[in-house]
Amino acid sequence: MIEQSTFRFNFPGKYLDELAQKYINTLLDKYSDSPKALIALSDLYATYTTHFYNPEKSFELIQKSSEISPSAENNYKLAQKYALALGTEQNLKQAISLLQENIANDKLVKDSQYALARLYFQFDISDEIEKDFVIDILKEGVGRNKTSLFPDYSLAHYYADYLLEQDPINNKEYAFSLYQKTVNYFTDANIHHALALIKYKEHEKDQAMALILLMLESDKERHYLTTRERQNAYDLLFEHALEYPRAIQFIIEQSFNNERAKNFILPLLDQNPDVRFKYAIANVSRMSIENKVDENKLTSYYLDIIKAAELGSIDAMLFIIHGKIDDNFIPGALYYNNRFDQLTGTTQSDRLMWRNKCAEQGSNRCLAELGKLYQYGQSGVEKNYPKALEYYQRIHITPNKYEFLDYKSDMKLIEKEQQEFNELLNQYHNNDAEAAHRLADIYRLGKYGQKKDNIKWLNYLDQAANLGSYEALNDLQTYYENEGLLEKNRAKILRYYDQQIASGNQSATLSLGLNYLYGLHLVDADRTKARELLKKSGKDGERYLTEMDNFDTKFNVKNKDADTNLQLGIAHTSGRGASIDHLKARQYFKAAGEQGDQDAAYTYIRSLQNGIYNYKKNRWIVEPNWDEAISWLKKHPLTCCEEDELFRYNTLVLPALNNDINATLRLSHWYIEQQQHTAAAYWYNKILDKTDLNIIIPAIDKIITNTDKKRELYSFGTLKNNLYSKVHFASLALSNKKVTANSELYQFLIQYLHEGLDSKDPVISNLAFNSLLTTYSNGTERYSYRKPRPKHEKVYVEFLESQSQKRTDALMLLAEYYTRRDPQKALAYAKEADEKGNIKAANYLLTFYFNHLGEENLDRAVQYLKKYLNIRETADKKDIKELTVPTQTITYIANIYFEGFDDIARDLDKAIEMYQYLLKYEPEIALEKLYEAHILNGNANEAYYYALVLDKDIDNVTMFNTLTDVQREAIKIRAQNYIDGQNTKK
Repeated sequence: MIEQSTFRFNFPGKYLDELAQKYINTLLDKYSDSPKALIALSDLYATYTTHFYNPEKSFELIQKSSEISPSAENNYKLAQKYALALGTEQNLKQAISLLQENIANDKLVKDSQYALARLYFQFDISDEIEKDFVIDILKEGVGRNKTSLFPDYSLAHYYADYLLEQDPINNKEYAFSLYQKTVNYFTDANIHHALALIKYKEHEKDQAMALILLMLESDKERHYLTTRERQNAYDLLFEHALEYPRAIQFIIEQSFNNERAKNFILPLLDQNPDVRFKYAIANVSRMSIENKVDENKLTSYYLDIIKAAELGSIDAMLFIIHGKIDDNFIPGALYYNNRFDQLTGTTQSDRLMWRNKCAEQGSNRCLAELGKLYQYGQSGVEKNYPKALEYYQRIHITPNKYEFLDYKSDMKLIEKEQQEFNELLNQYHNNDAEAAHRLADIYRLGKYGQKKDNIKWLNYLDQAANLGSYEALNDLQTYYENEGLLEKNRAKILRYYDQQIASGNQSATLSLGLNYLYGLHLVDADRTKARELLKKSGKDGERYLTEMDNFDTKFNVKNKDADTNLQLGIAHTSGRGASIDHLKARQYFKAAGEQGDQDAAYTYIRSLQNGIYNYKKNRWIVEPNWDEAISWLKKHPLTCCEEDELFRYNTLVLPALNNDINATLRLSHWYIEQQQHTAAAYWYNKILDKTDLNIIIPAIDKIITNTDKKRELYSFGTLKNNLYSKVHFASLALSNKKVTANSELYQFLIQYLHEGLDSKDPVISNLAFNSLLTTYSNGTERYSYRKPRPKHEKVYVEFLESQSQKRTDALMLLAEYYTRRDPQKALAYAKEADEKGNIKAANYLLTFYFNHLGEENLDRAVQYLKKYLNIRETADKKDIKELTVPTQTITYIANIYFEGFDDIARDLDKAIEMYQYLLKYEPEIALEKLYEAHILNGNANEAYYYALVLDKDIDNVTMFNTLTDVQREAIKIRAQNYIDGQNTKK
């Protein structure tokens, strides 16, 4: 029981320690004169990995065991303790005497001899034991291994040292073979091996240094090297350290606790830039891991890194560029919160400068990175293939030095694209239309190493169209239409069409034919020309010709009925064999409506109410006309909705026409419901200068989807000092990368947002708060330079603190900010947010205490878990999505109570309570655990209930025999009700 309770992989804690102590006391009370019991407890107190480690008690118990029953085993254990001062003062003479007694009595001879030999080399006991005696032990041991089935080379490294002292030339091979074998028994033999390599095999110095570092690393924790071995190892390390970066790193780490290492490193800081860099990084890492950041010290360490870079340390340059050492970030939060840039003022251009200096020093990594920057145009660098190639070609990989640099594929890609680009140029010069179009796309998208260039794009696009590319012609026409330049370039576009049609291009023929058919932008409608071109366009034009024929048939009917007029109206609306002309369509719908077609009449009235707008030219063709719509409706009643239209006209339109603000707003909302946003804006604009902007601007904002239109609206409102507009304008403007932090505009925008913080309108105050958060917290990301503003961490925290008394979300953001920097401060903010009703605070506190488990914190975690689950039950549906159920946490806590863990004793009542919470979310897990917990807790009624729910064998559980028939029946009804309820849910 003691062994199991103290076994480290059972993770002993308060519960297991109490159990172990119980059985320790039993041994001491009942078996105080038993040597076996005393030895077992002595061994327990000698084990430093247990909570019971006590070398004094261990010595006392083994000494008592030896007094009761002297034995070779007790002598051996006592000798160890006397020799190494474990629980008693060091007494080498007594240790030697005990071991010699074993040898004299022919007991544990080999172990005692080996122990004496080790003592000889560990301590100066030559007055007590002669060297020849020890060498004979070593020689005999090595010789015995030649015939033994189970050889033991545990002391062979000492014998190897002796052989090399005697005859290094003839004994070298044999001695080094012994070092290799010994390491399997005692790893400290590596030190002897390393010393021998340095002395007798200088060409294997690398292996020697690796062995020394390995042993010293291990010795930091276990301290199993002798003083002499440790001294020799450090002597060699200091002698050759500058040749081995790993050795320098180790000495730097040791220098914080080792005076000799410190005295070795400090003079090197002004002599060796790499040492200076590594020392600064070690200080930063310690600060980050300990989470105790001193801004002044941190700044000085960072400036030391810059100084190391200035002195030529490539590693320091790479750190400035990347913020990490090789591929590892500094432990802790210092890298992620961008402190280096803030405290040193390092900018994107500085990093480019350091990359260039690093490349000048011959760093392949920097050369490869610069090549990539210029190849892809990253980090503020414009694309430049020749420059990228220049950097790639300077990379020189040294044989036997591994460097993973993925640059060859990029270099080949540049060479391939340059070749393709030159081929395209040659094809273009040979009047190849497709080549001209591809060149246009290259300059439009900035491909093949070329900068984006709209002038060249348009030039090549124009040339491609001129050379006969229909795709280019189509792109050119679309561009002119979108930019309002079609009228100026109409003749040229038509000339290109004529050229392509003359050469037999059916796609161009079809496109121009449809332009004449629809009559939208390029040309006025001309059915004759449209038909002529569509006939030449092949099969693709046949469908449109059929639609034109159908339209002509209906159009030529002399006495058109309602259906014919309706179909003609639809044709002009959608362009089915006719021009797209909403005014003409309206007349046909009117005619069909007058003939009694209710659908046509409804469409005509809606056309009058909505008006007709030209989106390309951004102007009204015909404005909404309710008077005409209602006048016509009275003559031609609609069965579907006449009363509704008349009511809307009398209660909304007429008052709106008389500048009734509320009526105008309600009418606009009706248009929005009809998806007629342009008509809604038409009515809003009528009262824009006549009503409260706090009402009208938010209303208009909801119906505008175009960003430019929104910006116009916000600009108008800002000039009128409307707070909603100012905050929205500032939020939108701050997303523009051209607005820099030191500009006057930036200061105005920040001012607008601060004004919005005090608004009673949550839309305004929330937008102002979130926009300021984004501005202060995001800034320029290290690897994304789209925003030319730095992070403002100090301002960010000050801003949150200024809002913490007004907003619980500010408190939670402060809690998150300090979670790793200052956990207690984070906890205080979260508790304050929780007291003020923030729905996320309980979950944060649950997580916090759960991550810092102990008996007291577990109770707190449970407290906040219950609170969180109760909040979730009553939360709004929109909030529930963010409030996930922590089922894993509930399960883990329940299992801790069920099984006991570390310092937390088993508590079945609390386990049952937690499993009851879990039952709602994970019934399969909870039901089984509830059954087990009630069985162990002796709750027959509840155990019987869960057994029935789980369909378990209830006849062979002795506990259930205590239940009466009446109790059983009542429980069966309850269990069946639960089962029926679950089936209903399914």
